[in-house]
Amino acid sequence: MCLYDLKELDVDIFEILVEEKTPMTVDEIAERIDRDRGHTFRSLQRLVHCEFVQKEQVNHESGGYHHVYFIINPNEKASQMQKKLNSMYRNVDKKIEEFRNKYS
Repeated sequence: MCLYDLKELDVDIFEILVEEKTPMTVDEIAERIDRDRGHTFRSLQRLVHCEFVQKEQVNHESGGYHHVYFIINPNEKASQMQKKLNSMYRNVDKKIEEFRNKYS
C-alpha cells in the first residue's frame, strides 16, 4: 500500500474492516485499535481519500445521524491499483526515453 503513502495505523484499520465485514463507526474502530477518536478519524479520512474505504451516513428515525465506514470491493480496488501502477510505469518509461534522447 506504499503507492498511497498509508501509515501503519491506516493498514491496521483497513484490516479490521476487512475482518469485521460490516460497517463500523469511528468509536467502534477506535475501541478495537485502542486509539483515540481523533487519530482514528484522520486515518479513516486517508483511507476514504485513497478509496480503500467508503463512508456512509446513517440517519436516525428520531433525528440526527452517524457515519459508518466499510471497505470497497477488493477486486475493484486491485484493478484501480494496477491501472495506477501501469500509469506510473509509463510515465517513468517516458522520462527515461527523454533522458536518453537528450543526453545520448
